[in-house]
Amino acid sequence: MNKYIKQILRESLNYGSWHHKLCHVCRLKSIAINENKNYGILTEEEKRNKLGTLLLMVEKEIKVGDNLTKKLNSINSELAKKLLAFFNSDKIKDTAEIEYVDYDKNNEKLFTLGYTDKNGNNKTRLMKINKLLNYLGSSIDDIKDYEIEDLMSHLKKADTTQLKIVEGDDILWAYHCANYDEGETMGSCMRYDAAQEYLKIYTENPNEVKCLVLINPENNKVRGRALIWHMDNDQYFMDRVYTTNKEFNTFFNNYAEENGISKRVNSTVTLENGGVYDKYPYMDTFEYYDPETATLATSGGEGWIRLQDTSGGYSEPGVYIELGDHEGENVDEDEAYYLSYRTPDGYREGYAHQDDVVFLDSEAYLIDDCIKTYDHEWIYKHSDDSYPVELTTGRYEGEYAKLDDTVELEHNYYGEGQYITNEDDYVQLDDDIYEIPHAFTDDAVETYNEKTILKSDAITLYEPHYGEEAYAHPEEATKVDIKDYGEAWVLDYDLDEFQENGLIESNIGVMTENKKTIKKILRGK
Repeated sequence: MNKYIKQILRESLNYGSWHHKLCHVCRLKSIAINENKNYGILTEEEKRNKLGTLLLMVEKEIKVGDNLTKKLNSINSELAKKLLAFFNSDKIKDTAEIEYVDYDKNNEKLFTLGYTDKNGNNKTRLMKINKLLNYLGSSIDDIKDYEIEDLMSHLKKADTTQLKIVEGDDILWAYHCANYDEGETMGSCMRYDAAQEYLKIYTENPNEVKCLVLINPENNKVRGRALIWHMDNDQYFMDRVYTTNKEFNTFFNNYAEENGISKRVNSTVTLENGGVYDKYPYMDTFEYYDPETATLATSGGEGWIRLQDTSGGYSEPGVYIELGDHEGENVDEDEAYYLSYRTPDGYREGYAHQDDVVFLDSEAYLIDDCIKTYDHEWIYKHSDDSYPVELTTGRYEGEYAKLDDTVELEHNYYGEGQYITNEDDYVQLDDDIYEIPHAFTDDAVETYNEKTILKSDAITLYEPHYGEEAYAHPEEATKVDIKDYGEAWVLDYDLDEFQENGLIESNIGVMTENKKTIKKILRGK
C-alpha cells in the first residue's frame, strides 16, 4: 500500500461519525465497495470493527515520545539504538493496540503506551521493557540480560544528591579500597596502597579531571566513582563507572544526563600539568598519552605511550598481549581482542592476539579454551549448553562433537562412555530391553516380533514353527525340550500353546521358575 493511501486512511479517523470514517476508507479500497451497501444496517460497534480491520492493512507505525527519543539518543549503547530504530520502524505487530510510546522516569515500569479503545477513548498503559518488546513483536531472544540491566540503569530515576565531586588529593581517598562500602573491590585494579602514587595525572590536573563519588550517607563510605574529564572541545565526559552494586549505576547515569555530561568520547584531553610522570594509572578510556604535548586520547601514534599497565608502567603504542601464544607481545590494536569470560578456574580477562582467538556467538575466546568439532565448528570446552564429547569410535573416532550431536552406545556390549555422532550408521535398540538403546547397524538384528536387539544377544527360535533365521532376545524366550526334535527356543507367549499340543517334554513350571537364573547365565556367556 503506498504512502498516500496510508495517509488518507489515517486522516479518515478525523471524520465526524464512524459511518463517515468507514465510508471514506471504503472509497479508497475497491475490495470493500460491496460492503459499503450494508453500512446502514451495521451497529456502531460493527462499523468500528470494520474500520479497524481495514486500518490493519496499513503497516503498523507508532509515535515515539520526545522524552523517550531524547533519552535513548543520550545512551551510548547498541541496544538503545536498536530500540529507537524499532520504535520508528513499520515493523510493529499489527495486533498491538498502540498509537504512541514514551518514557516516564517517575514510574517503575518506565514505558507509557497510548492507544484508543473501541469506544474511541484515549487510554494509557504501563509496561516494562521485556513485556513491551514482546507485545510489539520484537524478538528479545538475542538481547542479553546485562544489556537490559545497563539500559534500565539509564532509564530509572535516582537521587543524585548522594553524589559529590572531588578533585586533587581527595581523588586518592575515593580510589583507596579502605574507603569502599561493604568491603567491596568494585573491580578496580587501582584500589591498593601502591596505586596511590600512580594517580598523579588525576591529582595534579584538577581543571581537566575530577572524580564523581557516590557516598553511603550512613557511614560516609564510597559506593561508586567515575572520572569526569574536561575535554579539549570544552565538553565533559564521564569515564567508566565503578560501583559496589550494579544498581548504583543509575545514580551516575542520571547525573550525567542532568548535567549535560557525555558518555561518549569525542575529543582529546590536554593536561595543564602534563609531561613525564614517574608512574601512570591504568586508563580505561584515554589510554594513549603523548608526554611532549601532554595530550590524552583514545588512540595514539609515534611518540605516544599506552597507559594500560596495572603496575604503574606503560607500553609502546598498540596493545600488550596478556593471553595466548603471543603473550608478552605488543601488537596493533586492530590485531587484538579483549577477552572476558568465566572458566572453572575463574575469569579469563585480558588481550589476546587475533590468531589465538575464535568467536562464539560474537564473543571472543582463546583457542586453547575451545574445541573444534568433527563438523568444523568451534565450541567452548566448559559450556553447559554445548558440552563437548570425545568420539571414541565410529567414522569420526578421536574427534569431538556437541553433546546434542552425539549418540551413546549400549554399555554392556561396547563399554561405558562410548560415543558416536548421529551421522554414523546406527540403529535404535529396543528401549524395554536396553538402558542405553543404541548400536551400530552391523551389530544389530531384527527379531521375530520386530524388535531391534544386539546380534550378540540374539537366539534362534524353533525353526519348524517360526521359520528360518527367526531371532529373539533371551529375555523374551525360553529353551525347552521339543518332542522328537530336541532343545529349541520358544517365545514365552507361545509356551502354553506348545504345551497344550504336547510338543514340550520339559517341566514348564520348573523352567519358568528358574528363568531369571537361566537368562543371567545366557547373558554372561
